[in-house]
Amino acid sequence: MLSWAAIPSLPRAVIVPLLSCAVVALACLTQAEGTLEGSVDSGFVVTLDVEDPPFGQFQHRSHPWEGIRIERWRREIPEVDWRTIWIDLRTPGLGYLISDFHYRAETSAGEPVQTAFAHTTVQFLEQHAGSPRVDLAINTVAFHPFPAFLHTPVYLEEPVWRADDNGRNAEPESLLLGLLAGRALIGTTDEVRAARPLVALGSFLGGGSSPTKGVAVRNGQLVAEGGEPAARTIAGVSADGRILILVVADGYNPGVSIGFSPGDAAQVMLSAGALDAILLDGGGSSTLVGRGDDGRPVLLNRPAGLQKTPGTLRYVGANLGFTNLRRSNDPLPFVADWEAASHVVAWNKVVVWWRVYPFRAAWLVVGSTASVAILNWRARRRRDKYRIAE
Repeated sequence: MLSWAAIPSLPRAVIVPLLSCAVVALACLTQAEGTLEGSVDSGFVVTLDVEDPPFGQFQHRSHPWEGIRIERWRREIPEVDWRTIWIDLRTPGLGYLISDFHYRAETSAGEPVQTAFAHTTVQFLEQHAGSPRVDLAINTVAFHPFPAFLHTPVYLEEPVWRADDNGRNAEPESLLLGLLAGRALIGTTDEVRAARPLVALGSFLGGGSSPTKGVAVRNGQLVAEGGEPAARTIAGVSADGRILILVVADGYNPGVSIGFSPGDAAQVMLSAGALDAILLDGGGSSTLVGRGDDGRPVLLNRPAGLQKTPGTLRYVGANLGFTNLRRSNDPLPFVADWEAASHVVAWNKVVVWWRVYPFRAAWLVVGSTASVAILNWRARRRRDKYRIAE
């Protein structure tokens, strides 16, 4: 064993490396300890210091699940109601779940086309009540053809990745959101693929008409400017990657909320602490839903999904769920009167079904008309027969 008395006799060539190794080891231990503490600090997001948005009035703040903070904001002119959600990705037990999809065909370039069966965000949460249990869900990428009805096949317009199933590339100049264990990033296809995310989603391209390719904020600078107001779903990531930031703005409801322009969305994301942010599929697709204490879905915003009618749910291609969240003592910030009257919902479902299945609708009309005509003809024959008998 080396004694303290022997240390002075050691040559400097031995002492210096030993001391250097000790310092490095101590630094690594300290850093690992700090990371471990941060990873289990479920209250971190509660005290997260963020700036107020450049417009609007604060309405309500809640921490309904551990590691999640939700704020409701409102601007009166032009009117818009929105929710900003901060999710601490180091929250113990937190996981991700994306809607099921498969590959149905290939493009002329040989690239696979991702296909899903249309469903609402509420149905997605209902379907995943087991293990892993989805407790919070939001819509994600765009799809076509539009509109879609329940269980109709649709094609996902932006890439969706799960683990090693990451072969589909995003369009040049567009970005992907990658979700890893404990952190997230927004970057190019190569940057996100190199990080090996558990789940990744492409930015909303707007049918190719958006000059920014769905990018709202990049490296702390505003990218999106101006534009028309609409319901919006936006995703951003903090500088350290620990916090995922989501914004859901309601739209298509004059006098209540007409939505955000892309420029508005970018400003709100920047003030919320996003280093990078992208637009996801918005419009009537924008839906934020949580699991209530009774296990059933509760709406946290007021979507306008069917025919842009407030209080209705759109059938979308892909949703993102956050799993195994632990409820706090705060109440869920649900919207009590989000749903339109039942006859309004039923009528809009009929209209969407008619648009999705025009041939079926035509045959239904023809069949119904023919059936009524046959019944009338038989009734007339019976009447004539009775008259003859009399």
